[in-house]
Amino acid sequence: MTPVTRNHPQCGTCYIMKRLTNFLKGTRGLFEDLFDDSFQNDDVENDDFEYDDPEPFYEDEPIFFPPERRNNLTPKEYRHMRELAFQTPFNRNNDAKIFYLQARYMEQFEDDCPYNGEVLHYYPTYQDLSTAELRGYFTWRTRLRHGRLEKTSLSYAYLYIYELLHQIGVKDKEEGLRKFISFYEQYGALDSQIQRHAGQWIVDYAIYYNLPPERVRAYTNADFDEAMDAMRHCDTVSNEVLFPAIMRLSSYRLDKSRAYKLHPAELVQVICEAYRKLNARYTKRYQRPYTEKLYGRKVKTWYRPFRSAVFFDPAHRSIYEYWLSPMQCYRCEQNQWSMERAYLSPQRNRDLGVFVRAADRLVRESYSIRPALKAGNETKTMIRFIEETIETQKKAAVPVIKFDLRQLNRIRKSSEIIGRKLMTEEERDPDPIPSRTATDATAPPAGRQKIPVADSAVPAHLITGTGGSLTGSLSPANAALTPRTQHPDPPTSLTGSVKPPLNSTVSPVESASGNCPLSGDELRFMQILLYGGDLPDFLSEKHLMASVLAETVNERLYDEFADTVIEFNENTPVIVEDYRDDLKGMIPS
Repeated sequence: MTPVTRNHPQCGTCYIMKRLTNFLKGTRGLFEDLFDDSFQNDDVENDDFEYDDPEPFYEDEPIFFPPERRNNLTPKEYRHMRELAFQTPFNRNNDAKIFYLQARYMEQFEDDCPYNGEVLHYYPTYQDLSTAELRGYFTWRTRLRHGRLEKTSLSYAYLYIYELLHQIGVKDKEEGLRKFISFYEQYGALDSQIQRHAGQWIVDYAIYYNLPPERVRAYTNADFDEAMDAMRHCDTVSNEVLFPAIMRLSSYRLDKSRAYKLHPAELVQVICEAYRKLNARYTKRYQRPYTEKLYGRKVKTWYRPFRSAVFFDPAHRSIYEYWLSPMQCYRCEQNQWSMERAYLSPQRNRDLGVFVRAADRLVRESYSIRPALKAGNETKTMIRFIEETIETQKKAAVPVIKFDLRQLNRIRKSSEIIGRKLMTEEERDPDPIPSRTATDATAPPAGRQKIPVADSAVPAHLITGTGGSLTGSLSPANAALTPRTQHPDPPTSLTGSVKPPLNSTVSPVESASGNCPLSGDELRFMQILLYGGDLPDFLSEKHLMASVLAETVNERLYDEFADTVIEFNENTPVIVEDYRDDLKGMIPS
C-alpha cells in the first residue's frame, strides 16, 4: 500500500508535499536547538539529533495498467477497424472510401462505454476520433437504435447521417429514407444545426437512389416549379391554377391590396387574361414563353450528390436520369453529375411584380378605389392589355335584354281578349250595320270612322271594305281600340336607331373590299390614320370627335380582329402595329 494524504488520497503530489513539510519542520526544530545551545554554551558538543517522523497512513488508489495490458480491455473490433485504413490504397477520395469500409465492418457492432466529453470535428470520420470517443459514439448509436434518442456532440450526429447515406444499418433504400427523415425531424428539434445541410441531403438521397419525388416534396421547391410550369402553359390552365402561380412568383403581394379585398374576382380575371395576352404576344414574336424573359432559359450546371458530406459513390453509373419536377432534371454520364432546370435560383421576380402592381393600380382607377397607386415602370404593352381586359370585363357586366319577337302575336291576341272583357254590353252588341249601296261606298255612315288601313293597329278581321279599298269601317266600340295618331312613328330597332322605309334607298360608300364594314366618315378616318392626312382639319370640317370615331371603328372591326385596332397615345389616335398590315389590305388608300 502507498501512503497518501487525507485530503487527496489519489494525488501523489500532495503526498510529496506533505513529506517535505514534515521534513522541514523537523529540520527547523534541529536548528533551533543548535542555536539555543550555541548562545548558552561556547563549548558545543557534537551530539546526534533525531526527530520524530509523523506516522504515515494508507488508502486505496486506482491501478494504472501499462499500454500493452490496457489494449486487451478494448474490444478487438476497434483495432481491426483501424487496420482497414492501412489496407486501402491512397487516392483522392481516400477518406470517404475508408469511412465506407469501416462503416460496413462496424454495421452491427454495439458497445456500452459512454463518453461525456465534447467531440468537434469538421467532416468527421472514424479515423478522426480517439478510441474513447469512438466507444462513446457506438454507445450512443446503440442506444439510438434501441429507441433512446439523446442529444450528443454534433460530430456524432453527422457520423450517424453519413452512415444512413451509405445505407449502413438499414435493409433497403426505402427504410434508409424513412430513418433519415425521422432522425432529421426528431433530432433537429434537439439541435437545429443538422438542418443546415441535412434537408438538401434528403433530396439528394431520393435522386441518388431513384425514389419517387413525392417522398421528398416537403424538402424541395416543388411549389415554385409547379407555378412556373402553370405559367408556361397558361392557355391550357384555369384561373384557379394560374392566379396562385403568378402570386407565387410575383414580388408584389396582393394580400393587403384594397382592390383585391373589394373586387377579388374582377382583379383575378384581369391579371390572368392580361398575362395570357402578354404571353401570346411574346411567344408570337420570340417563339418562346414569357417565363423565359422573366427567368431566362434553361441552365445546366455541375451537380454533386451529398455535397458537404463524407460520401463514397460505389455505384459509378454510366447513364442515369432523374426528373425531380417538370422544371428540374438530374443526369449522370460516366460518373459525372449535372443538373438542368428552368431558372438559376427560385426567387420572386420583380418584372412580374411590376405587372401585378399595374393591374392593381388600373383596377383601382376603374372602380375609383382609394388610395390610388402611382404609375411605376410598366410597359405600354402591359398597360394596353390590362386596360383592354378591364374594358371587356365592364362590357360583359352590362345586362343583356333580349326580345322574343315570336311572342308578339300571342301578346296581341291576349290584349284583344282583355279589351273585349273590358267592354260594356252596348259596346259588345252594337247596332247592325245597314246595307250599303254603291253610292255610299265613298262616305261612311254615321257613327263610323274612316281610317287608313296602314295606320290602323286593329286586327284585319275587324276591318271591312270593298275590294281593293284601303279604307275600312269600324264600330264605335272597335274604334276605341284604334290609335289616335294619324301618322305613327316609324318602327325602331332594339338599339334605338330609326329603320328606313322599305321603299327607301341608301347610297353606300364605295370601298375597295366588299367585306369592309366601314363607310363614310369612318372609312375616311381610317384612311388618314393608315396613309396619312390632315386629321384636325377633317374632324373640324365634319364636326366630329376622334374618340367617338375610334370607339365606333373598334366596335365595327371587333368581329374581324377580336381586339381593338385603334389606341390613344397622349390623346392622339394611332393604329395598333400588330394589325396595320391587315387593315391596309382591307381599306384602300
